[in-house]
Amino acid sequence: MTGDVMMKKVNRIRLYFILGTVFGITGYFAGYRYVTGKFPEEITVMPETATEPETDQGRGAEEPDTEPVAESALIQKSYEYVIVAEDGYLSVYRADQKTKYMDTDISVKELNDDIKEEIRHGKKFENAEELYGFLENYSS
Repeated sequence: MTGDVMMKKVNRIRLYFILGTVFGITGYFAGYRYVTGKFPEEITVMPETATEPETDQGRGAEEPDTEPVAESALIQKSYEYVIVAEDGYLSVYRADQKTKYMDTDISVKELNDDIKEEIRHGKKFENAEELYGFLENYSS
C-alpha cells in the first residue's frame, strides 16, 4: 500500500508541475500582450542580409556591401516632417516633401558628417516635438 500511496504523490507532483508550467507560460503571454499590445513574435524581426556569391574562387574577392532587409511593415514608422539641405541651410518640409514648413538659419557646414549624411537622404521626424528638439540642438 505504501508504494501505491507514494506513486499517487509522485503523479500529483507531476500534475502540479505540468499545470504550473502551462499556467506560467499562458500568464507570461497574456501579461506581455496586455502590457505591449503585441505578441513577442510580432516584435522580434531579424533582418536578413543580401549577399552575392563570391567570385574568383575566393582569391582577392571583396566582401559585398550588405544592407538589412526589412521583413515586416510593423517596423515602418510614419513621419510628419523631413529636413533637407537647400542653399547650404536646413529646410523643413512636410511628409509629402513638397510642402515647405519652414526655413532655418542652421548651416549645413556646422553639422557633423553623420548628420550631413542623414540630411542628404532627408532626415525624417515623426512629430513636431522631435523636429523642434533636433532644431534646438543645432541652432546657435
